Amino acid sequence: MAWKRVGSFEQLEVIDLTAKGPGTETTGRLVDMREFPSQYGEGKMAKAYVLEQENGVRRQFYGNTVLNNRLPNIQVGNMVKIVFLGTEPSPKKGQNPYKNFDVFEDDGAEGTDESATSETTEAAKKKVPF
Repeated sequence: MAWKRVGSFEQLEVIDLTAKGPGTETTGRLVDMREFPSQYGEGKMAKAYVLEQENGVRRQFYGNTVLNNRLPNIQVGNMVKIVFLGTEPSPKKGQNPYKNFDVFEDDGAEGTDESATSETTEAAKKKVPF
């Protein structure tokens, strides 16, 4: 019989998506989204995400409000690019500034690049014969 541990995290290197400042890009295949009890209040949950990079190494990072709102829209198994945009003032008066990110997904489908799609759409509109 072989015992397999369940309900615990494998020990992964934690990466800081903001370490190199605005413009820092992190890419990899999203392989897991985890939720665990937060240290910042009873009943609150924190989120961690696991990326597998091209060399096969898995690393995790912790979410913030921006990432926690955007990453659940990504299907596990798809490629992800996260770009740190910098620290922004909060729209709520009296709140601390927040770290802002762009999140991009590549599901492997051909011809779905955002810039290519918008250019193709504009070109197609101009060629309509009526």
